[in-house]
Amino acid sequence: MAVFAALWSSADPAPERELPDRELADQIVALTKVRTRELRLPPEILSLYLHDTWRSRRKINQGWMIWAAAVNAACIVFDPFIAPPELVPYAVAARASVSVALVAAAFAMSFASRPGIEGKLTIAVCVFAYAIAGLSCLTAGPELLERYVIQAIFLGGTAVMASRIAWRDTVALTAVALLMQTIFLALPPASVLSTAEKLQAIVFFDIGLIGLALAKGITEQLHYRVFVLGMSDRLQLRAIAEINGRLHATARTDPLTGVANRRHFEEALEELRRLGGPVGLVMFDIDHFKLLNDALGHRAGDRCLTAVAGLLKSGLREGLDLLARIGGEEFVALLPGVSSAEALQVAERIRAAVEARALPNPGGIDGVVTVSAGVSALDADRLDRLLGRADAALYEAKSAGRNQVRLARSAPGRRAA
Repeated sequence: MAVFAALWSSADPAPERELPDRELADQIVALTKVRTRELRLPPEILSLYLHDTWRSRRKINQGWMIWAAAVNAACIVFDPFIAPPELVPYAVAARASVSVALVAAAFAMSFASRPGIEGKLTIAVCVFAYAIAGLSCLTAGPELLERYVIQAIFLGGTAVMASRIAWRDTVALTAVALLMQTIFLALPPASVLSTAEKLQAIVFFDIGLIGLALAKGITEQLHYRVFVLGMSDRLQLRAIAEINGRLHATARTDPLTGVANRRHFEEALEELRRLGGPVGLVMFDIDHFKLLNDALGHRAGDRCLTAVAGLLKSGLREGLDLLARIGGEEFVALLPGVSSAEALQVAERIRAAVEARALPNPGGIDGVVTVSAGVSALDADRLDRLLGRADAALYEAKSAGRNQVRLARSAPGRRAA
């Protein structure tokens, strides 16, 4: 059956659905603790199940339809040897129409855009086969009754057991098969059968179909169990990935200011070295920060660090530049693809913004928080000197009176040495 289903594997797959939200996730975890025979999927989770199993169920149903069409067509070879000569055209036409309907349904399923259509197509093609069998019996008489009734019911039985359709569609298909058999036995050609023969047919075929449907229900519950366990595993993997993501972010983030830490800065610097191109770097230092801590306390110092980090970050390009706190009151800004002149402009703009904010610092210049900055820009192949040059420029800015920006000289300064 899988071989025939592969003929239709070129159809577009159903779009992948995202993992369920927390409420549904809790329900799925709870379902893993329910016994298989008592397992019932709530509507939203059933919708997830039908969607996630859509591709495999479609292939199985197509495989069953192609298999049934091939078996039915193969029987055409035997009809001339079994049916009376005058009935052979009826037999060939009936079989051909059923096989064509089965192939057409399998082909149509390839273009189905949503789960659920496979059940409707399966029921429709079985009803068509039953109708053809009934018309053949009415046309040809009792000579074809037993053979076509048995084959039509056999088709319905294989559809119940072999196809992968929703449980409600299985119940509907079984009910249709039982109804059609009752209609067959009420047709005039069935008058040749005795009451005992009709009762025997009802007992044999009806109980058989009901048994197949019940077995299919048990099989479907096993599929539910596999789906619930698989979804539970996926949810656990998602939870682990989220935890790992938070741990990764925590390991690369300064806990006080929320900007990158030294580790993240070094990783970014290494990545820029690999990518190549010019890189600008600005090193900032809060002026007289120790005096602020001594005068206002460490909590005020922490608030100052957080506020200054926000001001520094607001002056950078979102998604391109990186701000990191590398220790104490020192911050660095990585500016990919900028020249020294451009980096100098960025640093001066940020310095002015910090001064204009006028955060209190009793020991600072004019009683407000200010920053000094050192600027450097180099090509990627010389990034190992970038931080040292910016540090030297920062030292010059602080030595010149603070609240200033200095561009690194062509040779490293005293601090870099």
